[in-house]
Amino acid sequence: MANNNKKMSVMSKQKRLDTRYAWIEASLRYTGKFEKVSYSDWFDINAPQISADQAGFVRAMNHEFAHRQRQAGDGDCAPVLAIVKGKISVLRDLPSRPVFDVPDIREWLQTSAAIPFVRVDDFNEVTPPEDIMRQICAAILRKRPLRIALACDTGKSWRDVSPHAIIDASGRLHMRAFDHHEEKFSDYALSRVMETGPHSRNVQY
Repeated sequence: MANNNKKMSVMSKQKRLDTRYAWIEASLRYTGKFEKVSYSDWFDINAPQISADQAGFVRAMNHEFAHRQRQAGDGDCAPVLAIVKGKISVLRDLPSRPVFDVPDIREWLQTSAAIPFVRVDDFNEVTPPEDIMRQICAAILRKRPLRIALACDTGKSWRDVSPHAIIDASGRLHMRAFDHHEEKFSDYALSRVMETGPHSRNVQY
């Protein structure tokens, strides 16, 4: 009986750790960085544990990435992540298939203390691409403008914006941003954002 309890305790600890690792992977996929403050608040853990989780997550990701590369017959098994000056640094594109059970964008946004997120109602919609979401969240976190291409009747329309928040209105994700051409705040459906790119030189957040 004692051995069974010990096994259950170990499994429970590993499950909790996998849940935290999934959150870290989601943070990297959706914003391009590990949000330590949000992580600490959501899981109620201290700085030494955060450092330990960072190191363990990087080891696990690099190990799984190398394993996948070997299975695919690719000899390039260089690390995908590293710890640089106490922070997780993304060295190359993350695996297209998540390593851990990553929460979806809406679920993760509700736990983020850094990305303003408003949920108005529930409705299912196709999730925007990770790379576009990551660029928008990075612009919010770093308070920098972003150039976006919106789908329109003529193909696409480029404009410089300063993203401020993600809005979930009736299940449709929007970006609330200052439009530097119109000189006003507007909401843009993320499903219409086709591309992102560097902002114009004279634009400031």
